[in-house]
This record gives sequence, C-alpha cells and structure tokens, in this order.
Amino acid sequence: RNPNVSSLITAATATTLSVTTQVAGLAALRKARTSFLSTEALLQQRRITMEPIMEHVQLIPHFKLKEGKTMEEAKKAMQACIDSVKTGTDRTVYYGFTIKEDSDEFMCREGYKDAAGLIAHFSDVKEALQKAHEVADVKSVDCIGPKAELEKLKKHLDALGGPTKMYFTTLGKSLSSLPFEGKKDAHVSVQPRLTVKEGKMDEMKKFLAETVDITAKGTKLNMYYGYYISGNTVRCREGYVNAEGLLSHMGEVGAVLAKAMPLCETMEMGVHATAGEIKKCKEHILKAMPMTTFWELLPGAVTGNAIETIQT
Repeated sequence: RNPNVSSLITAATATTLSVTTQVAGLAALRKARTSFLSTEALLQQRRITMEPIMEHVQLIPHFKLKEGKTMEEAKKAMQACIDSVKTGTDRTVYYGFTIKEDSDEFMCREGYKDAAGLIAHFSDVKEALQKAHEVADVKSVDCIGPKAELEKLKKHLDALGGPTKMYFTTLGKSLSSLPFEGKKDAHVSVQPRLTVKEGKMDEMKKFLAETVDITAKGTKLNMYYGYYISGNTVRCREGYVNAEGLLSHMGEVGAVLAKAMPLCETMEMGVHATAGEIKKCKEHILKAMPMTTFWELLPGAVTGNAIETIQT
C-alpha cells in the first residue's frame, strides 16, 4: 500500500471526524440556546400574565403553648395547617409559621389577595386549626390591609371569638413586587409596631411617608412595604428577598427613623426568617434595634404557587 495514499486517507478521516464533531457541537449549542430561550420566554410570559398584587390582606395570629404542651406537638399542628392550605384557596399569597427564639410562642405568617381569600382559608383549615388550638392559646390577632377589605372581614373574624381583634388599615402609599415566583416561601419579613405619643401622629405620618419614598428608590430586594394604622398604633409591613435586602433598607432609612423615634411611646420589632437568614442579620440589627425579637420560619412555608388547584 502506498504510504502517501495511507497518509491522505488518515488525514481525510481525521478531518471528517473533526468536522462531524464541530457540527454536532454546534447542533448541541443551538439546541441548548433554543431551550434556554424557550425557558426565558416562558418565564417572561409568566411575569407578564401573573396578576400583580399591589395590596394584600394579612392575618397575624400570635400563639402561646398551653401548659404541659410541647413545641413538637405544635409543629405537627402547624404542618397540618400547611397541608390544608396546599389544597385550599388560590387567593393565598404566602403561608407559614414562625417560632420565637427561646420561647413557647409562635405566629402564623399568612397573606391573601383579598378578604374573600382569607374567608375561604378559614374553611380550608378548620379541622387542622382545631388541632392547633388543642396545644396553644391565641394571645392576639392583628389584621392588616385596605379598609374596604377589612370591613368585609370583621364579622367573620369577630365571630371566631378569642382575643379582641385589631384592624390596621392602609396609611398612605404602599409598595409591592408581589406575587412570588416560586412555590416555597423563604422571604424575610419584619413587623415593627409603634405606639405614637399623643398629638404626634401628624408629625409621625410625615416621617413614615418619607421612608416609603426612600424605599421605592432603594434596594431592589424589597418585596413589599407600607404602613397601617389603628388609633395611635402603627404597624409597618415589610418583606425582603433575604437578609441582605433588610440590612440595605435599614441603612437607607436609618436617618429618618432616628428622627421619628422620639415621637414613639413604645416600639416593638420582630424579624421573621429562616435560621440562616437570621444568622446573617441578627448581630447588625441588635446593635441598632436592641428590642428586636427573632422568629424562625419553619420548613414547609409556601407561596400561592404551591396551591394544587392552580398547578395547571
């Protein structure tokens, strides 16, 4: 066999293999790019078609273990409630439970698109909630949202009995980038509660409005933000993607809040987040706000996207 011919055949074969490999590689790249673009298109379409939630109704029930009951028993009841929510109303925005550090207290962190959503929720969790009441007493219940929605809720909530309910209606402008995109809820929420000194509410409102304006231009990690009022008590409702978002926000509004604090008779603040996010921000927050309490979000918290009735 002529060695020159063999060399030419070998070279041609190598070239063919190289070209084939390149063609296959380009085809794979085109396929991957098409898949990526399709995914991006679907996500973009979802962003467009998702119903924006500019305001929502939030219920804040605060529980304390009954004597002789354990938090492990309470956790089972909490999970039963979450399981019921997953097959319940599609008006749910978020739902989960948080436990106060080193205590026998816990809260339900729950939000709904409107009053109808919360009313439907009561039916969804009726049996599961009875289990929760067997292990814990309700210390307090606050309801936050637009005045028109709270008016629809009062007769339903008051009929439940238990402690007196407090209704906090929207004060001024509020911000929101809801709804969430995933099924799991792991956002960081903060629940400041201020009692304003007699005759100082008008002055306080100016400072609060200023923080809303600052927040609107601030960190993009904010999910929702606004103030709600009941008599001389004001609650701030604020949520962030993570601890970084919360710390950024505190830096942005710190100077304004420092001016507002002398107008307060009392102030409480609770941070509700996963253990990991609490660890990231706890030290920094306590330096600025030593009265802050921390509430760990239990695994299993969900957003409205986890509701089985809307997974179609």
